[in-house]
Amino acid sequence: MLNPTPIGTEPVIVATDLDGTLLDHHDYSWQAAAPALQALKQAEVPIIINTSKTFEEVLELQKALGIIEPFIVENGSGLFLPVDTYPQPDARSEPVAGFWQCTLGADREAIVARLHELREVNGWQFSGFADMTLADLIQHTGLPEESARQAMKRRFSEPLVWKDSDAAFAEFKAQLEGEGFRILKGGRFVHVLGDTDKGSAVTRFAEIFAANGETLPKIIALGDSPNDIEMLQIADYAVLVRSPVQNFPEFNSKGAQIRTSAFGPEGWNEAIQSLLQH
Repeated sequence: MLNPTPIGTEPVIVATDLDGTLLDHHDYSWQAAAPALQALKQAEVPIIINTSKTFEEVLELQKALGIIEPFIVENGSGLFLPVDTYPQPDARSEPVAGFWQCTLGADREAIVARLHELREVNGWQFSGFADMTLADLIQHTGLPEESARQAMKRRFSEPLVWKDSDAAFAEFKAQLEGEGFRILKGGRFVHVLGDTDKGSAVTRFAEIFAANGETLPKIIALGDSPNDIEMLQIADYAVLVRSPVQNFPEFNSKGAQIRTSAFGPEGWNEAIQSLLQH
């Protein structure tokens, strides 16, 4: 449904990070969030996954969660809408495996080509996914083989392992940002992507949602790291999920800030259940 039953007086969407938020930091389990996920399904509230992961990875997770919803991949670079429930949003979007693909960032091939040029010219030491074998990626991430295969199927960004000095990284970052790219430092990788972010991607989805349902939705956003700040800043309810490996990120928010006492999916469940009740 494009216009789900409102919670209170206005429609609501839930935008969520995955690793360390809906998924446990250590074992990637979401089971502790199952009660809240079921409650959202019953209320027909869209659960919008917003992650650094790939299209293929999110499709697999949606099957496990039992949902078919819009989702955002590669740190805000691509928005995917189910074709059965959403009309084509614009002429640039294209059908991919039952979804409209809306490219919000840059093309991965262009990013990789530019990275290789800069590495050759400057001698910077780094290895991107394009340089890695499947075995290399499994070693870096500890992912099972099929999950690692899905992680390598990137469309809009290039993760890399930085092997040079901090001074060289500052030069690398300044060069690429000067060319209109964004550089994000994650837990394991540095991500190079186009001029987009998780917050602008959620805002774009909210506009599409409103175009089909007349009312801009209230946004509940859940995240655990600095990479989620742009998404949390545009939310009406910004839920900071407690992390076992880092402090809550600090930022100024548009709406209410909620900090969970429990970690990961347990904290996710705690926050959503509380919001649904109130």
